[in-house]
Amino acid sequence: MSRYYEMRVLVKGHPEEKQDDIDTAIQAIWGMQDGWEEDGGYLWTGEGSLGAGVGDAEFARRIRSAVWEANGAFCEVEVRCIYLDDPPTTYHTFNEEDYEKWKHPTLVSETSSKTT
Repeated sequence: MSRYYEMRVLVKGHPEEKQDDIDTAIQAIWGMQDGWEEDGGYLWTGEGSLGAGVGDAEFARRIRSAVWEANGAFCEVEVRCIYLDDPPTTYHTFNEEDYEKWKHPTLVSETSSKTT
């Protein structure tokens, strides 16, 4: 089963001269945009599907290993896997009672929100 994700990889604490090697390693695993400086490191993003039984944890380990191998030493690696097929959604429903409370603010009010 294929699952569609946005992947965000943030790498910090690596020497500047290793940047191209790390970029090449990340690109080889996932077709991401070129990295740019952000949050004290370099960030890559891209969207695509994980298939062949690969889950997001396995994907993250593959990225981590590729980055550490390219760097030749430890550096901080953060992988965010954002599942896009069925993301959480927040619904805000306003009914007539909410309208009356809005119209007459002395009637303590607020509608409920629901995240799924």
